[in-house]
This record gives sequence, structure tokens and C-alpha cells, in this order.
Amino acid sequence: MNKYKEIIERELNKIKFPVYGNEYAGALLSAVQHSLLNGGKRTRPSLVLAVHDAVSGTFGTEAGSKPEAGGSATFGGNAEAAGKPQIGETTETMYPFATAIEMLHTFSLIYDDLPAFDNDDMRRGRPSCHKKYGESTAILAGTILTTVPFAQIASCGASERCRLNGVTLLAEAVNEMTYGQYLDKFYETDPPIEHGNVVQSISDTHKLPELESQILDMYKLKTGAMIKTACLLGVADIASREDIEVAMKYSVYDKCEAVAATEDTAGWITRKAILAIAEYGERIGLVFQLVDDILDVIGDADILGKPVGSDVKNGKNTILRYRTINDVTIIARREAEKAANTIRRAFGNRADTLAEYAHSCVSRVK
Repeated sequence: MNKYKEIIERELNKIKFPVYGNEYAGALLSAVQHSLLNGGKRTRPSLVLAVHDAVSGTFGTEAGSKPEAGGSATFGGNAEAAGKPQIGETTETMYPFATAIEMLHTFSLIYDDLPAFDNDDMRRGRPSCHKKYGESTAILAGTILTTVPFAQIASCGASERCRLNGVTLLAEAVNEMTYGQYLDKFYETDPPIEHGNVVQSISDTHKLPELESQILDMYKLKTGAMIKTACLLGVADIASREDIEVAMKYSVYDKCEAVAATEDTAGWITRKAILAIAEYGERIGLVFQLVDDILDVIGDADILGKPVGSDVKNGKNTILRYRTINDVTIIARREAEKAANTIRRAFGNRADTLAEYAHSCVSRVK
């Protein structure tokens, strides 16, 4: 995924944020750039481009190129074999969608750090936005990072289908993330409860939907929504609006036969392929949050770029209140394996980067 991270850093630095008012307003732009251009894993935008490459195979080629062979005829099929035109965009055309989701993610981090939420002083090894610029400026910087992404997509050179799907996906993701943040705050305990006070054995059940459903549903919204959306943005150019709406509602942890239909409604890609991408993103989102919980307990603050122990300090009701670190690690590995298998079945060896990334999520240290 490193090649995508380099691209994202370059494209983020190209963004021209609007500046209004007099010379004093420049401090607000500085707050935006302080948070946005402060390094980071760039996971979500990298997933946008990686999924697009896996599906369309158009990275570095001219628009209209046929996808490479290697996809599964059962899932994704092939434009040439199906006798249908390739209607997707080049990966370069998807850059505005990738940077848009990173801006929205950055907005969520600014708000996460605020005293009203996690009250963290550090982010990625530097003072958090509100510590450097003050709470009011941080809130306004977050506001800018929620509006510019939509304006950017609306005015980019992608097709109308792609732009409409992109706006729909991102708006829904922000709404879901917001509700997830609300539940995260709602589930806080007072006084704080030390992790591990209530522990069960994973042998009680091997079915993920039965594991502390309230907490896992919150994870699906708080973290999973943006990661799943990042993956679906990778097919915003070739998926029909109907398929996008179905994929947004679809959850592998709450399967519905009507939703999991396999009819082909989006050119050369089947709905089953799109739902495979949604499943991959949803599972990766869960893995990401589970590992975040673990790192908040045993991670290295210098590597993380922020203090550990924040969840306990704030009385967060995480999965580690009910499961041991070993149990949660086992769950994360299992979900990563399922994600890797799903995406490989769908797109064959073109999905190797995505499959490898799924496994790397479990072993990450920041």
C-alpha cells in the first residue's frame, strides 16, 4: 500500500482550501493544514485506490482500458469477456475521492481529541489541533474539512455516475460515523472500569454477531463505516446507484437474502462483486478498531504518537471490557482472514495487495 500513501501525500498537499475574510483568517487554514498534513497511515484513501486498481486494473493507463484478466467470472467477470464496454475511470481520476475521505477522517480525529470527547493532547506525535489553536478554531477547522470534500467531488472530472455515488457514499459514512461517536460517548462508564474486570472465554461462542453486540454495532458505525465506504468508493465509477444503496445497507454480520442478490446491474461488474467489496471493508473496519483497542492498552506511545490508556481514563466501554487481549487478537485474525479470502475469491490475484493488507492490519503497531 506504500505506493498509494505516497500518492495521497502528494495530492493532499495540492488541495487549495478557500480562504475568506482578512489576514487574520489565515490561522484557520493553518489549523486545517496542521491536522491534515500531519502524516498518518492514509488507510482510507489508500483503500479507495487499491480497490479501484483491483477491480478495474486501470492504474497508470488511459481511460477506457479493459481490466486485466484474473478476476473471478463468478464475482466480477470481465468487460471484454462479457461483451460490455469498460465504463470505469482511470485511477488518477479517483484521486479527489481518495483525498476527500481523508479530509473527512481528519475532521473526525480533530473532534475525537476535543475535551468533550477523548481530551487527547497529542496526535501523530504533535499537539492535537485544539491544543495548538484552541477549541473554537479546532471545531471550525473540522467544519471546513467536512465541506471541502463534497465541493471537491462535485467539481472533479469524474463521470456524473461516479460523482453522485461518491457524494452519496461519503454523506452516509459521515452520518453513520457520527452516530457511532454518539454511542461511544453514551456507553462510557462512570466511574471508569478497568479493562479485563469482566472477562469471558472465546470458547463461549465462535459467532461474531453474538459477541457483545452493542459494542460491536458501535464499532461498525464509529470506525467501520468510513473504511467500508473507502472500499466502495473504489467502485463508485462502475456501480449503479441501486448497487451503491444496497451495498451501504448490507452487513455481513446481519445478512439478508434479499440484499445479497447477485443480479448484474452495473455494467461489467456484478452486484455480488460489489457486496464482496462491502464485506471486505466491513471486516477490515472491525479489525482496525479491535487492534486500536489493543494498542491503547499495550501499544508504545512513542510509536503511536499519542498517549496510551486513553480508553481506561475516559471510561470507554470497549470489547476489552469483556474479552482478554488474546481473545480479541484471535477475533481480529479470524476477521482479517475472512476479509482476505472474500476479496481474493472476488478478484483473484488482482486483489493480492488488499488481501495482504487485511493480514497486516492485525500486526500493526500504530
